[in-house]
Amino acid sequence: STATMVVEVTDLPDSDFTVSPSPVCYGQPATFTGSGTNVIEWEWDFGDGATFNGNGPQHTFLPPLGVDDYDVTLTTTNRAGCRDTVVKTIDIFPTPARDTIQASNGFIICDGESTVLSVMNIPGLNYLWNTGDITPSITVTTAGTYSVTLTNDDGCSQIVDPVEVQVIPLPDVSWIGNPFICDDGSTKLTALAGGGHSYKWENQTTGQVVTTMMYNVPFSFGNTFQEILLTVTNDAYGC
Repeated sequence: STATMVVEVTDLPDSDFTVSPSPVCYGQPATFTGSGTNVIEWEWDFGDGATFNGNGPQHTFLPPLGVDDYDVTLTTTNRAGCRDTVVKTIDIFPTPARDTIQASNGFIICDGESTVLSVMNIPGLNYLWNTGDITPSITVTTAGTYSVTLTNDDGCSQIVDPVEVQVIPLPDVSWIGNPFICDDGSTKLTALAGGGHSYKWENQTTGQVVTTMMYNVPFSFGNTFQEILLTVTNDAYGC
């Protein structure tokens, strides 16, 4: 008897893969995307002991010296059971060292003041603040969240943890009271800022200084006018 069998010759999966972002940086996830014809199985070997089955894995390289290269292998299998292997060398570039934002005048400032936010000035690094500034330090006068991205010559970036700047309003320096004094009399002036503040009444004419909320201004012989300066300070923030 005679048997006839048809054997189909199937092409290999003809596989390839890409990696993003480029460059691949230390400690930052890279996404591997495979391609091929009629592929049903994807097997990845990242060259550092890690493997993955499936397409589109993310992998983070952590070379001990911060920079290295790894042979990444993709093995694919198509519906016919044919296998293809592609190997690419992936260079791992260093990322900028971690840094923190410092503030010259603290992160809480009074209205009208400023503080300088800064990170280390390292040659070869590019700086980009969320304000658009491209210097290692910026001067800020308004409340808000501030962050900076450090990028080295290899194109690897590190986003420094953001900081919050608060601006405290200045206290109310208004007062009530009769601005007139009769002969040999006095008048009482009262600051309106309320509790939580310190007060300083300075009589520029007589030199008298009073540090209470109320100031009893006495008659001053020979002085038709008395010039009085009131300073109110927020006890919590010194504004």
